[in-house]
Amino acid sequence: MNTPAINATGLASVTVTGVTAGARVTLEGYSQVHEGTASFATAGSVVRSGTASSDGAISFNDIRPSSNTRVRAVQEGCTFSNTSPDQSAGAVISVRTTLFLEVRRLKARSFRFSIDSLPAREGGLIVGIYRVTGGTCTAGVEPRRCAGEQLVGQARVNGVFGEGSVVINTPLANPNDPERAYPQAREQFVLKTGKDAQNAPGRSNVRDLALD
Repeated sequence: MNTPAINATGLASVTVTGVTAGARVTLEGYSQVHEGTASFATAGSVVRSGTASSDGAISFNDIRPSSNTRVRAVQEGCTFSNTSPDQSAGAVISVRTTLFLEVRRLKARSFRFSIDSLPAREGGLIVGIYRVTGGTCTAGVEPRRCAGEQLVGQARVNGVFGEGSVVINTPLANPNDPERAYPQAREQFVLKTGKDAQNAPGRSNVRDLALD
């Protein structure tokens, strides 16, 4: 696996070695569904095929999966060493949910956070909105272990289009006078989602906002 983890719809790369020089190689794979029920027996298909080089290797660099994808390769005329149809065969490309954040100011210190996620999934994905208050964490770090990011809202996005929104009011108290807010300040926000059978944890870029 040249790219063991990618963002959804990003390019993945797999190299097959130990092949007879000049032999045809078929790469099979399947992408996992939210329920975790996909397997080579139920969803497997030919992903790519090609001819091995003189050193017995071939790379497939143009795989673009949208969810966790398991692949396996076989040389023409051979059979898989693990012939069982379960999920233990082959290797996995972990695919992180891709998240996009747009923010529109509604009034003073009130904002609509618009979310877009890839891929969409049945039932809708729950996305958390975090205020960055200190050091940031990578996708997959449990919120309780990330002191620098504070959960301020959640949204369940559309199960077909992967879109959703939530309005968040962000009063910023003046520590010297809690009854008054600063006339203007800046804060940072980020979207995060956890892992499931279909995708690895996702995280958007940090969005910097002027609060007024």
